[in-house]
Amino acid sequence: MFKSYKKFVLKVLFIPLPFIFCYLVYMFIYDPLMLYHKPWFRAESFDKDSRLANQGIIKNYDFDSIIIGSSMLENSSPKKASLLLNERFINISSPGLYFNERAIFLNYAFLKNKNIKRVIYSLDLTMILDLATRDTKYFDFLYDDNYYNDILVYLQKRFLFCVLNINNDCSKNKDLDSRTFWINDVGHRFGGFDNWLKSSKHYKGTDFAFEKIRHSKFIIKNNYNEMQVKMEQMQNILKVYLFKIIEKNPHVDFDILIPSYSRLFYSIDNGDRGLYFNRIKSILRWVVLEASKYQNTKIYGFDDLDYADDIANYRDLTHYNIDMNEIQFMAIKNQTNILTKTNIDEYLENFENKIRKYNIDEFIKAIKKYFPEANNEN
Repeated sequence: MFKSYKKFVLKVLFIPLPFIFCYLVYMFIYDPLMLYHKPWFRAESFDKDSRLANQGIIKNYDFDSIIIGSSMLENSSPKKASLLLNERFINISSPGLYFNERAIFLNYAFLKNKNIKRVIYSLDLTMILDLATRDTKYFDFLYDDNYYNDILVYLQKRFLFCVLNINNDCSKNKDLDSRTFWINDVGHRFGGFDNWLKSSKHYKGTDFAFEKIRHSKFIIKNNYNEMQVKMEQMQNILKVYLFKIIEKNPHVDFDILIPSYSRLFYSIDNGDRGLYFNRIKSILRWVVLEASKYQNTKIYGFDDLDYADDIANYRDLTHYNIDMNEIQFMAIKNQTNILTKTNIDEYLENFENKIRKYNIDEFIKAIKKYFPEANNEN
């Protein structure tokens, strides 16, 4: 009885192994993430998950400069950046890319490429204020010193489906320049607030927080003790995951871009908005002062421009159109919009004045017109 049970267990355990081995050999050849080589016997394509795909791009493509950030830089064209700045860029941005994740990619890129000249980096103020980091276990082993364990990523179920052509994940993105773009998927949301309303299926719970806009008032709040604790935490995140990398690579130019959220974003009250803006001023002032210690680092700000006043430039409260990415490139090329120790106070004053003067009455009227039921709410 025991012997027959033992044989059954051994069969269950070992019969699948040849199939797993053959599958992994096949995946080494097919290699959708290009972990080991560029495509063999298939067209070039890029996985939709940039956190997984970045390893193969860093290893297999020729570049000397990097664009990295969140969705705020995903629409940045490496080709345009290369033409304007006379360098060879890749874009390894990903949606919601936290600072600890960026450090993994940058450290790996510097390890693999000793000739990197420039890094264009988005410093997302909303992200740093959230004091958040992300668990990186599902992809970080691709960026360590162990070359052989990378193949294990292909044991994820979706790659099996990909090979069997059950979905198109492995071949969705065929253009290196636009592989990170989200602009074409949400283009209908640009062009004005009416398009936001039309694209919303439900009034309650939309990502545009319509109900908050109706009750908005911009108020600056101060809480010194709370601010000090937050500041220390925010500074530590940036020191560990950004400025430490800058310090280690003095031969690389770092262009740090501050994403310009819509003026409406700062003008609505979410219960803590005034204090939120005060934190932004504090951390931005500190970033500029900290960056001044490094000759290879510049901070660029665009919130004193009129761009953020026009809601037609935004798909939602924070995400701007592709033309802002081009404005950012031109600022780097022409060395404009640079924040320094001498101009940061004036910049922040102009920034705040623009928020205070911003009139949201037209948005409130539009919401009440589009959602008549909102007129009956208290």
